[in-house]
Amino acid sequence: MMKILLATYWSFPHTGGISTYLKALKSGLESMGHQVDVFAHGPQKRSLRLSDGSFHFQKAAFAARVRNSVEAYCRRHAPRATRFMRGREVERYTMELAASRLDLSRYDVIHTQDVIATCALARVRPRHVPVVATIHSPLVRETQLGTTLDRFARQYTALEEKLGLISAQRIILPSQWLKRTLVRDYRLSPNAFVVIHNGVDVAHYHQLATQPPLRVPPPRRRPVILCPARLTRVKGQDYLLSALAILARRRRGFVCWLAGNGPGRRRLKDQARRLRLGDRVAFLGARKDIPALLPLADVVVLPSLMEGGLPYAVQEAQLAGKPVVASRVGSVAEIVEEGVTGLLVPPRNPAALASAIDRLLGSENLRLKLGTTAKARAADRWNAERMTRETLAVYEQVLGSKQTFAEGGTGCDENSCPPAAGGFGRPAGHQADVSCSG
Repeated sequence: MMKILLATYWSFPHTGGISTYLKALKSGLESMGHQVDVFAHGPQKRSLRLSDGSFHFQKAAFAARVRNSVEAYCRRHAPRATRFMRGREVERYTMELAASRLDLSRYDVIHTQDVIATCALARVRPRHVPVVATIHSPLVRETQLGTTLDRFARQYTALEEKLGLISAQRIILPSQWLKRTLVRDYRLSPNAFVVIHNGVDVAHYHQLATQPPLRVPPPRRRPVILCPARLTRVKGQDYLLSALAILARRRRGFVCWLAGNGPGRRRLKDQARRLRLGDRVAFLGARKDIPALLPLADVVVLPSLMEGGLPYAVQEAQLAGKPVVASRVGSVAEIVEEGVTGLLVPPRNPAALASAIDRLLGSENLRLKLGTTAKARAADRWNAERMTRETLAVYEQVLGSKQTFAEGGTGCDENSCPPAAGGFGRPAGHQADVSCSG
């Protein structure tokens, strides 16, 4: 039996892919007899805590101290550091400080879920406790799509990502596309990475699918297009709305449900009004009942500009036997087979997206054919039991080896890891209990 710490910078639980992954992996490991804790932010990222409630670290009590140390260091050694960069340093050092208050020696393996958590935990881990990291998406590429950063900030983010990658004893990736991308971008050894496709707790999914959904606007006998994704630029809903405006000129009866929330909500609502889509579009907000919504949908659409991992939205649609229209980006071609389980279109192309949706809405036989094939394959391919077994094998491998695979080193700890995620060094005055003293 192992004692495992799953750690992420993001909140847990929350509505999103990493939370879904953690829930499925935790449940799978516990069903095999292992003990699992989750170390993550609470709501609004005001605290860091363990999922069992035994540890609670209020960030406000230490925020000024950490921020002052980072600001003082940057004024002296990195005057070009932007507010974005300084903020990232503060967050990473705060997570490192919180992790240093945990008894990490009681765990056999630490399994992180992002580059911030990876470098933070790697610097304070006991030497005998290896760090395995799952990287769910390419940080630099997604940041460039979602924000406008200057060249210096982009270089910082690239360094942050690379340090996260070389801080772990082994890196798990959800797709072959992401492996090729990271090997190419950072000139790392392919042996650093293991590809394990995300899995879904199929039994739990089907249980949720049989429950009635929360309140939804009545489709009024119109076919339903469902887009289950966070409302951000990288998910491409603005191109979907433009496609719907084209589709509205071809067919009168349809409704599109945008299931998700995010910073783009107001912008997308304004766009829908400008396009005069009216009641053809409904913003459903953040939802915990996607499995219950899927049986009501005729077509599932994912118009993303980037997908590094295997999107749970597509996996769950396939489990529900629904045809998918998705952008041909990143790892999507590993999960949607053109003309067999769905239709692929170029990203940022509303006309192609409208044509693919129209093709499916116009043919019940095609929808049934693609959905049936997808469902037949999904139960085995996306099963969380398979994901858990393969992940457990990685734990066993690193416990039997001291090597860090990315660059042939000995791992990233308080002595060997570069001193800060952004390469700024250790802020003066930071306390020794997180190995960051000046």
